Amino acid sequence: MKLAKIYLLAFAVFSLVFGLGYLFAPQMLAQPAGFGVLSAAATTDVRATYGGFQIGMGAFLIWSAQSQDRYYAALWLVALSIAAVFASRMIGVVLDGELGDFHRLGLVIESSLTVATLFVLRKVRGLAGSPVGA
Repeated sequence: MKLAKIYLLAFAVFSLVFGLGYLFAPQMLAQPAGFGVLSAAATTDVRATYGGFQIGMGAFLIWSAQSQDRYYAALWLVALSIAAVFASRMIGVVLDGELGDFHRLGLVIESSLTVATLFVLRKVRGLAGSPVGA
């Protein structure tokens, strides 16, 4: 169970750092993805969508890491969220026809994090023989 807590807290820090980055420096973080210069409305949307979601995710994971009863659901949230980002990026690459270095790196990170999260999920389930709290 210690692995799950450490993993959730590490992912929470990762999420909070990027969320705060997008909240306070959206132009800087959006540039590598090719966003170009953002209008004021677009900047607000990046702050809200990218920053707000990741800050909320980080806060939820910190809360979840405080109780073993919440590990399982929190790990599934991470696995499904990151897998959805990976799948959406893949669909975007196919539909838009461009696979640059930024998206290659994203695909590697997202697939690796999905696999790592599923590994931790399996360990949590394997320790109890069933989902925690079930």
